[in-house]
Amino acid sequence: MLRLTTETNGLSRWLELGAGVGLIGGLVCAMLVSACSVEQDTQVDESALYHPTRIVVQAPTFEQAQASALANNLKIIRSFDALSEQLGYWMGVFEVTPEYGATVADAVYDLENDAKLSYVGRDKMYRSAVMPNDPSFKKQYGLHNTGQTGGTADADIDAPEAWEYDTGSHDVIAAVVDSGVDYDHEDLAANMWVNPGEIAGNGIDDDNNGYVDDIY
Repeated sequence: MLRLTTETNGLSRWLELGAGVGLIGGLVCAMLVSACSVEQDTQVDESALYHPTRIVVQAPTFEQAQASALANNLKIIRSFDALSEQLGYWMGVFEVTPEYGATVADAVYDLENDAKLSYVGRDKMYRSAVMPNDPSFKKQYGLHNTGQTGGTADADIDAPEAWEYDTGSHDVIAAVVDSGVDYDHEDLAANMWVNPGEIAGNGIDDDNNGYVDDIY
């Protein structure tokens, strides 16, 4: 089974997920030669950086967070209202403005000593890194060409770059116009579309489309 790994874009993105905001939608991979079964994992990139001006903050109430921001010449730029309602306390993002006159690290230090806040932390940002762990992926020069077979590097369809934006969805149905498909293949079986209007093996055209037992 082909497996894709991806990373989220920082703590703010993680919080949006907690609030029920989905990550990215669906990119079709059914046309890939041997890469159609997709699992998405989240892993931490060691090259993570902190956002240069943002601080993630937690406070018992929005009013307390607002008072802290005003007292420190900071600006509230994001309020995770849905998540805050679920958790029972306010969570959001402060931005260090020029009026603060110091670095984000200094602001974090000052805010950690603010009794009105229950959590303060730098907003981490992660570089997206989506790449299959399929041992045969390196043979797919049409997807990602590094010159591995003697060809021209980057003469490909930029599949990893596309996966940076999307890694597929079971809500998307892709039609493969070809001589056929091996729907029992281990990379395809779990992701094959099944005709809901047809009953397999009964010898009847259940959906009245002119084809008997057209399950796939």
